[in-house]
Parts: sequence; C-alpha cells; structure tokens
Amino acid sequence: MASEADHQEFDLESKRITVNVDEVTDKIIENLIGVKGKSKSSVVYQIVKDWIDHNSENMLDNWGVNFSLLRQQVLSKYKILPEEGKVINQLVKYFETIKSITAEELAAELNLEVKQLRNFIFSNNKKLKDAGLKLIYENGKFYPE
Repeated sequence: MASEADHQEFDLESKRITVNVDEVTDKIIENLIGVKGKSKSSVVYQIVKDWIDHNSENMLDNWGVNFSLLRQQVLSKYKILPEEGKVINQLVKYFETIKSITAEELAAELNLEVKQLRNFIFSNNKKLKDAGLKLIYENGKFYPE
C-alpha cells in the first residue's frame, strides 16, 4: 500500500484523533519511541498505518471496508487519477465482453468514484474513440456504440 507515499507526495490533510490507553499500552508505546516513531503520537500513527496496510483485504472481507476505494476517494479530492492510458485500456477490454454496465459497477471495477469515472469518460471521449471505443451514457449505464 502507498499510504505513506500518498501522504508525503500529495500533502494530505492531517486529522487529529485522541485516544485513551491503559497503563500497559502506554508503557509499550513509550518503549517504541525511537523504533516506530519520535513521539507517542507518531508511534501510534505508525502502528495504525501498518495495521491498515497489512489488513486491507481482511477489512473488505470482514467489514466491507474497501481500502482501495476509500484511498481513491480521498486522492480524488486532489485530482489524482490512475494513469490515463491504463484506464482507457481497461475500458476497451471491459467493453469487448459486456453490452452495458452501470456507472457504479464500472467505477467499482476501476477503483474510481462514479463521478470521477463519468468525468474521465466524458473528458476523454476522443481518446476512447481513437482506441476503438465509443460509449453512450443513458439511464445510469454505459453502452458501447
């Protein structure tokens, strides 16, 4: 997962969270200063970040929390899109085998928000045509023409 790189590269907004821990947990956190971070706060941040990075599949399977989708939603505020050519190639590939698909289903397949997907398709219409794909959007679905 690229969450630390995302935070550094795109200067993501920080959110403050306050937690209370028991005395044993506090001692563990204190002993991790210098190993996991420079302060209690940075130690807790690193532990949480590592846990999320290593458990993203479990979060989806157990609780329905889609880390990839949430990450994409946050990054979309910063207008960060996956590589344009990659998305166009994926769209061409999908529409070789399907007659229609809802915007929601297609967005989920591409790990994009629905609004972001529609904007991408509408603003890259010529590039999609050049790649051999002309799409029509009607009643919340995309159809190849």
